Amino acid sequence: ETRSVGLYAHSERLLEMKTSALMRAALGAGKRVFVPRVAPAPPDAPPAMQMLRIRDLGELREAPPFGLQEPPATYADGSPREDALALVH
Repeated sequence: ETRSVGLYAHSERLLEMKTSALMRAALGAGKRVFVPRVAPAPPDAPPAMQMLRIRDLGELREAPPFGLQEPPATYADGSPREDALALVH
């Protein structure tokens, strides 16, 4: 049985397929849900992709420039989020 799921958070502005129901179902089933985030990078390096764990859809925030929904790098208590991509390196 799958314990973890990676999904993108859809953007209304970009007319993407809605994924919030899938996220809610996965979270409700006790799955670990991971969502992409573009991490800031130094000026001389390209941004890095992360797949950060969310525990609730309310943790997603709109990120510029396209209004994509992404989780912040840390949870509300300041602890770092689990990164699925870091787990496979």
